Amino acid sequence: MSGTGAEPRRVSALAVYGVLQGRNYPSALDAAGYSELTPEQGALASELALGALRWHHRHAQLLEKLMERPRPSGKLGALLSVGLFQLVRTRIPDHAAVSSCVSAGKKLLGPARSRAVNAILRRYLRESHQLEKAADRSLEGRYSHPGWLIRRLQSAWPGRWHSILRAGNRKPPMWLRVNR
Repeated sequence: MSGTGAEPRRVSALAVYGVLQGRNYPSALDAAGYSELTPEQGALASELALGALRWHHRHAQLLEKLMERPRPSGKLGALLSVGLFQLVRTRIPDHAAVSSCVSAGKKLLGPARSRAVNAILRRYLRESHQLEKAADRSLEGRYSHPGWLIRRLQSAWPGRWHSILRAGNRKPPMWLRVNR
């Protein structure tokens, strides 16, 4: 895969990392180099970053099962979350998703850690059915929301908390406003 495929993944991983470090999304995306991307690359980077953030808690559950050591954090964890989002929730072919994340990993993390990206994402592909079932066993994994929020919603809306949590993971609708 060419460098153009890796660059949106690198930017999206850096944006995810920035948000997880406490930055707001627009400033994290800007600091990641979003303005240097083409419009098509920027749209892909934004979609991947927002998707990885939306499904962060589920990805954390999956990575916990995929890793023999404690789950990865930092830039490696962010890139793996972007990779998992591509594999699970997009129409990007699996081989292209893995290859582009490995290429992004070489730029972002160096060659040695990019091999870990390759191994972890390929292991997910081999074991996805069992891993997804295991992630569904916990509410955080199933609904991809933090435990404290799940408990509050269960308490406040006992009959509707399932649908509220599912709605929280939907991609928001596009709204257009005409200025006159």
